[in-house]
Amino acid sequence: MAKVLLIIAPENFRDEEYFEPKEVLEAARHEVITTSKTLRAISAIEKKEVEVDVLFEELFTADGTSKIEDYDAIAFIGGGGAQTYIDDKRAHALAWDTYNSRKIVAAICLAPVILAKAGLLTGKRSTVWSGAKQDLCDGNCIYQSDDVVIDGRIITANGPHAATEFGQAIAEKLSQN
Repeated sequence: MAKVLLIIAPENFRDEEYFEPKEVLEAARHEVITTSKTLRAISAIEKKEVEVDVLFEELFTADGTSKIEDYDAIAFIGGGGAQTYIDDKRAHALAWDTYNSRKIVAAICLAPVILAKAGLLTGKRSTVWSGAKQDLCDGNCIYQSDDVVIDGRIITANGPHAATEFGQAIAEKLSQN
C-alpha cells in the first residue's frame, strides 16, 4: 500500500478530478492524504466541503525543505483554484523534491502548469486543459493532446473527463514501483 498526497486548492478545485482519482486509489488499497492551504476546501461544481488531512504549510520544515519522505506520489488537482499553486515556490519545491526522490508526480487539468512553471516538464511529454496549452508549452515541454500522458514518473491529464483514467494511471505506476 502506497501513500498518495492529493493537493487541492482551498476553493474551486474540480470535483471529478479530486473525487474520482481518490476513489480509484483507495479501491487499489492506497492511502490517500489530502492537503490544502486551509483546513476545509470547497469544490468548484457541487460546492462539496473537504476536510484536509494535513495543511500544505505542514509539508515543509522551518528552513523550507519539503517533507516528502512520507509519500510515494503526489498529485496536483485542477480546476480554477489550481492557480493558487502555479507561482508558489513551495509547490514547485515539493514537485521537484518528489521527483528527485524517485517518486511519482502527477497533475490534472490546469495543474500541469504548476509543474511547467517549476521547470519540471522541460523536455518531458505532457498534456493540460486546452485553455492552458500555451502556458504549458512555455515550460518547454513536449505537448501531447492525449487525455493522460505518462513520461517516466510524471503523469499529466487534461481535464475532468480524464479523471478516472488519471487515477488509474497513478495506481498502475505505483504498482510498478
